[in-house]
Amino acid sequence: CIFRSVINVFGFLPDNLPDLVLASQIVQAEALKFWIERCRQRKFECAGILWWNMIDCWPQFSDAIVDYYYEKKLAYYYVKRVQEPVCIMVSEPKGQCSKVIAGNDSNENVKVDYRIWDADSEETISEGSACIQANINLELNKIKVSNTDKKLLLIQWAISGKKYSNHYLAGKPLFSLDEYKVWLNKLKLR
Repeated sequence: CIFRSVINVFGFLPDNLPDLVLASQIVQAEALKFWIERCRQRKFECAGILWWNMIDCWPQFSDAIVDYYYEKKLAYYYVKRVQEPVCIMVSEPKGQCSKVIAGNDSNENVKVDYRIWDADSEETISEGSACIQANINLELNKIKVSNTDKKLLLIQWAISGKKYSNHYLAGKPLFSLDEYKVWLNKLKLR
């Protein structure tokens, strides 16, 4: 149940409808983003993802990414970002390090310039340039990430002058809903 997931991530179930809707959409968006990235990071080991529920057929809390009134839910924007043909992602930590992975699912070789930074301190965590061959994943770097940290890492890359974005939610629950609301403004989704 989505409400149990909200409690598992934020530690409580909001008692007002706007916060309850937002918290449930955050949990859904982060979960879908996680699974898409996990599959992309395991390219050629994983066959992909089968989409099941795209649009709600009545007003409800659900796993669809577009609601009954054709309004895009938060997950729509997260999914759109991580399904770009070229995507830079941060893996889950092994020990104290996470891999920075560029997934190129296009049929063209590309050159990317990228930067990863802490959303709160704006400290740069990793940056660089790389040429990524068509249809491969390339490890760009390893970064120090602790499971005890609760951070939002912002990721931006450019290909031929066009900018793309992603993010990585570092740490294990419980997260602060109020802090996540601040982070949402830094994601610049629309």
